[in-house]
Amino acid sequence: MNASGEEAYEFLSTRGFSLRVRDEAGVFWADLTSLPSGRVVAERYGRGVDQTSAVVAAFNRYRLEQADWDTRGIELMLQFAPTRTASHSLRLHVKDAFEAVGLRIDSWTVPYGEDKELPGQLKWAEPSLDVTLKTIGDVSVLGRIAYPLGEALAAIRRTEPHLGFRITVKTPGQLLGLAFRVSDPAEAVREGMKAVSNTDFTGNMSWGWASDERAWVRI
Repeated sequence: MNASGEEAYEFLSTRGFSLRVRDEAGVFWADLTSLPSGRVVAERYGRGVDQTSAVVAAFNRYRLEQADWDTRGIELMLQFAPTRTASHSLRLHVKDAFEAVGLRIDSWTVPYGEDKELPGQLKWAEPSLDVTLKTIGDVSVLGRIAYPLGEALAAIRRTEPHLGFRITVKTPGQLLGLAFRVSDPAEAVREGMKAVSNTDFTGNMSWGWASDERAWVRI
């Protein structure tokens, strides 16, 4: 979720907190404060280039630390393709990355046909990771968990730099696919997921993150 400053204040107030923003030589810091006393709970909780970005940074940090994400109506499914070449350590790294940001994995699936052996001298390929969000809503639900999902995938890219991954959002009326290049570093993955909420994905089902343009492009 990429909240506005107003939405961030409203959300934190329901948790008993507010924010106080300070400008320190052009760098804006948001202190987390307690309601209704106004006591500072955590200084420099969010940083930004202006007041709004500092507030939103604090909001995202709070939700990440508290694992306070709106996952209602979203089924999160993960799959290694193929699964049989995914090592035990790889599976643990992926599982830990999602759990660290408070995203519950509803199910692990196995690609169709993996129960059969390959003919001849063919060998199974190295795995990639498929992240699927299934919802009865629309593709905008991705924006609700884009931030923690970006953090999880960035962590995976750091520990497993050769693992490719893609995101699929399945709705009753649309199938949306998002892809990163294996060469995209962790920070590019994080930046791409932050840009999800500001991108109009209607009219096309396949998109790729263009790091040089810092935008999602049709593929």
